[in-house]
Amino acid sequence: MKFLPHLTIVCLLSISSATSPDLKSQTRADKKITPATITGKVTIKGNGVSGIVVVLNADNQGLREASSYRATTDQDGNYRISNVPPGSYQVFPDAPSFVLSSERRLMLVVAEGESVKDVNFVLTKGGVITGRITNSEGQPMIEQEITLTSESRDQNGGNSYIEIGQAGQTDDRGVYRIFGLSPGKYKIAVGQDDVRLGGRSQARFRQTFYPDVTDISRAATVEVSEGGEVANIDIKVESAESDGKYAVSGRIVDGVTGQPVSNLMIGLQRVSDNRTESVSGPDFVSDNQGKFKIENLAPGNYSVYVASTPNNELTAEPVPFEIIDADVNGLVLKTNHGASVSGVIIFEGSNQVDRTKVSQLVLQVYVSNQTPMQHHDQSTPIGQDGTFHVGGLQAGIVSFSIGSTRGGAVKSVSRVERNGIAVPHHFEIRPGEQVAGLKLVVNLSNGTVRGIVKLENAELPPGANISVWFTNTGDNPYIPQPEVDSRGHFVAEGLAAGTYEINAAVYVQGARKRAPSTKQQVTVTDGGITEVTLTLDLTP
Repeated sequence: MKFLPHLTIVCLLSISSATSPDLKSQTRADKKITPATITGKVTIKGNGVSGIVVVLNADNQGLREASSYRATTDQDGNYRISNVPPGSYQVFPDAPSFVLSSERRLMLVVAEGESVKDVNFVLTKGGVITGRITNSEGQPMIEQEITLTSESRDQNGGNSYIEIGQAGQTDDRGVYRIFGLSPGKYKIAVGQDDVRLGGRSQARFRQTFYPDVTDISRAATVEVSEGGEVANIDIKVESAESDGKYAVSGRIVDGVTGQPVSNLMIGLQRVSDNRTESVSGPDFVSDNQGKFKIENLAPGNYSVYVASTPNNELTAEPVPFEIIDADVNGLVLKTNHGASVSGVIIFEGSNQVDRTKVSQLVLQVYVSNQTPMQHHDQSTPIGQDGTFHVGGLQAGIVSFSIGSTRGGAVKSVSRVERNGIAVPHHFEIRPGEQVAGLKLVVNLSNGTVRGIVKLENAELPPGANISVWFTNTGDNPYIPQPEVDSRGHFVAEGLAAGTYEINAAVYVQGARKRAPSTKQQVTVTDGGITEVTLTLDLTP
């Protein structure tokens, strides 16, 4: 087994080497949680509007037990959300027929016991696009997805389009109605950009844009005004008879004996227009004679491979094929014994396995190399005694992370050992190699940094934002990059104890000048909360 040097690459903005004298940090012990309060107002054309529900969603998976809070505006448009635990949230008015004058969802970092005021929203009436989808015979196309592409300006001043995604669906008459649209220019389409793998698309037609074209460059632009409605945006689709009528079949055999291998899950990958799509599942499994068949495929370039599943020790090289105008038969996947990793998980500071803590964790194993097909991402439960075993792996670079069955943040693997000797966090595993005797030392990583970035001598330029990132001198692979909310607040959780350097900078897309920046060194303690204030001088 060849171990590779562990490299940590940190992408930095332009950083001033000077440390601001105004930066402060203070560490305090975590205490009983005092809930916070969020208040604000919702207005339309300067007037408060009643009956609008404002939603506060946890932006932190660790708060799944109480992830959503809400309040309804009173007759003056005011709302108040109480009993909010500290954490990161997205807050927005739940008013689908209206649009916001700013971002749809505002990110807030809320501290313990904080009273966050003036979280206000300005609404305007959204626009509407409606029409009917029919086939070449004039019959309605029922339950078809309608997608929107929005026009925007690129950095060179030209037009570019951003796909918004599914925006609506046709009813039993083939009619769709999309509402709550921001003023702007859109292109309307029905269907997917290609037939989904394995016959999982109900549509048997190519993605079609208004007015009845399959090329987005030829699609017409529909302009929507504030509160306006654009009707009769009808689309007629043509059947794509050659799509989805072909099949691929083959068998899976033992690479040494040639005997059939049953009950192996098969993965199917398609590459088209620089886009890769993969699918696997219980529908694609070899039978008791090792045979498999996948139907309803469109012409194109594909590969089949043995998918990674728990308790599977076998793997196989992917077999590529192309569908032109006929079925493809006779493919053979030759299996071999895949590589594996096994060992035990313990917690930092203890050589004993904590059964209660281990039962709440799940191990994630990643193997990657230069072939996208052979990128593996496999989760496996951990035994009560802390042991783990993951087989059927391809050769490549293997790494680990620890997640929580309760939805908490990823835990830090602070050290990896093999037979008592420290090895890099990322190492190479050869074809069929059985790597045993691993010990993953897990740091529960429950240190927290809460901070504020203050601006001096100028306001934040339009289109700019503040970036905050951490670096440290230790071998800690988990270093978060927290979001900074509109008030300059940020929080980083799940940090291992140690010394970190916190960096802050103003980021303006396309700017050529050096960005104002600052940095501060802080010490994080196990279970402690470190409070930091950073000051950015925006003097021109």
